[in-house]
Amino acid sequence: MRTPNDVKLAENCDEIDLILGGHDHVYEQKLINGKYVIKSGTDFRQFSKIVINFEKAKNGLRPEVSIEEMNVTAQYQEDPGLSEKLEKYTNIIQSKMDDVLGCFAVPLDGRFTSIRTSESNLGNWVCDVILSATGADLVILNSGTFRSDQVHPAGDFTMRDLTNIIPMRDPLVVLKVTGKHSTHKNTHIPK
Repeated sequence: MRTPNDVKLAENCDEIDLILGGHDHVYEQKLINGKYVIKSGTDFRQFSKIVINFEKAKNGLRPEVSIEEMNVTAQYQEDPGLSEKLEKYTNIIQSKMDDVLGCFAVPLDGRFTSIRTSESNLGNWVCDVILSATGADLVILNSGTFRSDQVHPAGDFTMRDLTNIIPMRDPLVVLKVTGKHSTHKNTHIPK
């Protein structure tokens, strides 16, 4: 969630003692209503060392929390075992990136100015793939799923292209909804 939503959660939910937020690309720590809201940055530039002491919680008090911002710098040695595994899987993934998945006769428009504001052939194609894979009658797709912000040229379409367009796989959810409810919901989507 974004910071304003994390703040609302901290202000309104007494059962939560610590909120590890995401989405905002900043490092921040806030103490709100006796609860910490922590965002640990982006792109592995920072992480948070969080120590929670539950001794006070035994007496009905909130646990004691200490937080330390850790900036990722050269002072930290690479873990050889982890580096070896990363290299292995990076090589496996990279070896598949140029696999041709298909061929398009026209360019696919994935520019944010198009795909996030109106219908586009790239959005239509992805929705058609989802329809075919799920057997659904309707697809509602968050345009934030698309990340390439470019026009993809006609011709071979590779795994690298697909990964640039959709780098994070959002879960697909299939719901059984009546036509009446579907129409009602679609008329209440903000424009």
